[in-house]
Amino acid sequence: MDIATTQAPLARFPFRVVVILALVALMIAGAVILYTGAQQPDPAPPFGLAANGHIAFADGGDIVAVDQVTGDVVTIVAGDDDDHAPVYSPDGLHIAFLRTVDTSSSHVVVAASDGSSPTVITPEPLMGVTSIAFSPDGTKVLIAGRVDVMPSLALAAADGSAFEWLAIDGAASRPAFLPPTGAAIVYVTGRAGVDGEGLARLDLGSGASTTLLEAAVPTATIVGTPSANPDGTSVVFSLWLNDGTADANARKYTIQTDGSSSPTMVAPPPDICCEGVPAWSNDGTRLANQRIYNDYGVIAIVPADVGGVGTEWALPAPVDVVVSWSPDDRFVLVTYLDDTDAPTEHLLLDADTATPVEPSWNNGGAASWQRQAP
Repeated sequence: MDIATTQAPLARFPFRVVVILALVALMIAGAVILYTGAQQPDPAPPFGLAANGHIAFADGGDIVAVDQVTGDVVTIVAGDDDDHAPVYSPDGLHIAFLRTVDTSSSHVVVAASDGSSPTVITPEPLMGVTSIAFSPDGTKVLIAGRVDVMPSLALAAADGSAFEWLAIDGAASRPAFLPPTGAAIVYVTGRAGVDGEGLARLDLGSGASTTLLEAAVPTATIVGTPSANPDGTSVVFSLWLNDGTADANARKYTIQTDGSSSPTMVAPPPDICCEGVPAWSNDGTRLANQRIYNDYGVIAIVPADVGGVGTEWALPAPVDVVVSWSPDDRFVLVTYLDDTDAPTEHLLLDADTATPVEPSWNNGGAASWQRQAP
């Protein structure tokens, strides 16, 4: 029996469909690459050691960021506005800065760490803003400004959704969030030479205030901003007291933030006049501060529990400074201040030897070091 066979025709796949599918695949791959490249970096731990990110500072009204290793500088916020005083959030994902409105007032702006999506978080320009700081979780910004002539503190949502002046009786300045949650702040009370300066703690949830250090009226002055250790149980500060017959002598002290103890002096070396602007290292083991002898000044790095001489670097001139630690505690960043307390120049020190490391960037204004995930 003959069996007839027929060959089924082969279906022809149109070339046009092949081209379209190939283009779609390329578009998907490109989108994946763009999406990956646009991802925010991993957040850093809000306290303790972290990796070193960029250093941000103001340059001619713009905010720039420098890579400390390579010296590469990028402008992250540009334009006609006069922007300055940048501060990174503890997780390294955002940056806040001041935007000048006129000679006495400014707005606070928050943006992503690359400068994108800037948001003005102050409903009205604020008078006399002297500092801004993020909460540990990055959702709030603590602002030191002025209401009329009174130094006051405000709390703003980092997304601009809320703003309030904190209910504090009397003058308040130089605040800092307390780790690890930021549920409380510590701040300087009073005014130097008017009603004396002390320290207080404010619990943001309940509004309860605790006096940590009574002001010695009117001679007590806190030199710099109190700096908290990583677990928030104590702060270090410098207290300047005039004995009424001679120039003041300043020493640095630690005090418990729950108000349970009197201040404890960190042992100074002999024959010094003053110590000021102390800053706690990220791991809580060391302190860095300015120190003045009879005729010269130094930057000192000492064990937090011992004090003493430690390691020192002689400053090239008797200038006021602000000191801060790199996120990994390998460096101490020193910013010189001019006669008007404007930041003008940077010095980078090796934190183990207190010897200078030549900065790989040109000098700029007030600087903030970005924390990155280890």
